[in-house]
Amino acid sequence: MVDARSSHSYPVAAPNHPLARAGRNPPGAGRDYIQLVLADRSGLSDGKDRGVIGLQTWRLADLGSKHMLLREGIGWGYMPEPFVHEDIDRGRLVRLDIPEYKDGFLRLHAIYRTDTPPGPAASWLIARFETQAKILAKFSDEHAALVTLQAGAKKSGAMKQPKGRKQFQAAP
Repeated sequence: MVDARSSHSYPVAAPNHPLARAGRNPPGAGRDYIQLVLADRSGLSDGKDRGVIGLQTWRLADLGSKHMLLREGIGWGYMPEPFVHEDIDRGRLVRLDIPEYKDGFLRLHAIYRTDTPPGPAASWLIARFETQAKILAKFSDEHAALVTLQAGAKKSGAMKQPKGRKQFQAAP
């Protein structure tokens, strides 16, 4: 087994979505709005919903469609940080503060039998995932450091929050 990649997922919505405008949401608030959920078409997780709290769900086959709908203000949902960090920074999406949110750390593993190791294409793909994970980890660390510096500058008054942009408060 190879740990090919890992990422955090966060609940997000467009800034004009009611869950984003509410700031800190009461327990169960996510149930009242359409939740966009990535569908598992393999059938391996039939009947098992993870992170689904919405009573109205739209199941989508790919993250690109989900991302586009979220940016258009149609529903809310969990998205991997690398997909949405630029949108959050630019105010196109907002991290939601909902009590049901738990640490959304996702891990991808490449698993194969030792008596039948991966062929050239699968070996290349595994190596590619590992390389991207290392680059992403470095980028995430640099991004976190920048956010910390910006927060310090805001506290000291050296940096003003742009008008119309919501302030995010991290979930516990």
